[in-house]
Order: sequence, then structure tokens, then C-alpha cells
Amino acid sequence: MTDEERARILRSITGPRSVGNPIETAAERAGREDRERAEAAGGSYGDRGADGSRGVGEAELPPATDKQIKFIRSLLDERAIPEREERENRERLETGMTKADASALISQLLEQPKARSTRRAPVEFRDDVPAGRYAITGDDGSTVFYKVDRPTEGDWAGYVFVRMLVAQGGHGLAALGQVKLGVPQQRSVLDRIAEAGVAESSARFGHDLGHCGVCGRELTKDESIARGIGPVCAEKMGW
Repeated sequence: MTDEERARILRSITGPRSVGNPIETAAERAGREDRERAEAAGGSYGDRGADGSRGVGEAELPPATDKQIKFIRSLLDERAIPEREERENRERLETGMTKADASALISQLLEQPKARSTRRAPVEFRDDVPAGRYAITGDDGSTVFYKVDRPTEGDWAGYVFVRMLVAQGGHGLAALGQVKLGVPQQRSVLDRIAEAGVAESSARFGHDLGHCGVCGRELTKDESIARGIGPVCAEKMGW
């Protein structure tokens, strides 16, 4: 059989090669399959390799998210890891990291122990206002409520925290939100409580809110309600 006869038979089986009805050769089919695999992997199809052959380009993996990068930086700050390892991981963040690599690093860092606290030493405050709850008159003449904390155990032992209590809806002390104050404000509040009288300011809290000015428990007995402080706290404080 001549080449012309073989070509005629092939055309009779497949039809004429035209734009509307192209014949896909084996090489074209292989290229198409390569492109489909590359697209499925999220990568790009390489036109031709260094040797001139077609192949699948390297898949472009998604980069680490901003949330992952921020979390990794916070973990590097708080976890006890060798200095060299910390430096290398920070360099990886700068040069770029994939989302998968970031997830793996986060899991690795979470397994590391936390570093010892580098917390600043406690600020010195006056010590004649004990821990408790107080009510004093504000600058505008209204009653303002405060809570003073003086932890004696744990990581915060020796510190003093003065927070303003504000209504957030609801009932009872659980409905009061706590507003942090700066050091100058905390000093000022302690001074004003001392000037108004510690026992008196604590009792005022109980009178106005119906909860003990020391421990915060609800006052239920007439004697305690009149005093603004529960019997156990009153005996403990000597008021």
C-alpha cells in the first residue's frame, strides 16, 4: 500500500483535518493532558523545558496568610527557642513562606515551652487602700465605681490594679465592665478614695449597688445592707 492510499484511508476514518474538526495527534494529546494536570495542581504549564520538551511547570503553592505570619511572630516572641533557630525562622518570614510551611511551623512552635516572663517590676502605689470595691464622687458630681486588686499569689503578686466599673446592661456585678486606667489615673483614684475615707467609700459601693464593698457578694440581710458590707468582711477589715 502506498503512502497516498494509506492517507486516503486515514482521512476516510477520521474526516478531514480542519479548524472546525481538528485531528488531535498523540503529541498534542500529551500536551493537553500536561496542561490539565498543571491546572489541577494550581501551577502553570511550562511551554518547553531546557531540552525543548514540553512538561508540567512547578505548581505555585499559596503563600502564608497575614494572620499566620502575625501569629508566628507572636509565638517567636513568647516561646523559649534557641536564638539561632528564632533568627532563622524570622528570616524565613521575610523571604517568603508557603501556607503549608507556616502551618507546620506554628504547630512546631506551639509545642515549645513559654519563655520566662520579662514583665516589668510592679509600680509603687500607696498601700493604705486595700483591695476591694469603692464608690466616690466624680468630677461631674456623679458617682463613679472602682475596683482595686492587690494579688498576693501567682505571676501578678505584688502588683496593684485600679479599674473603673461601668454598666454594660444586665443585672448584678457581672453586668459591670472593667475599664483599665493609666498609672497617673490609678494614683489619682487611690488618693481620692483615701481622702473620702476607705471604709466610707467601700460602704457607699454596697449602699448603691447592693453588693459587699469588699468581696462583691450580694447583700441580703438588713444589717449588711445598711452597712454596705457583709459581716465577715466587716470583721476582717475592722470596720
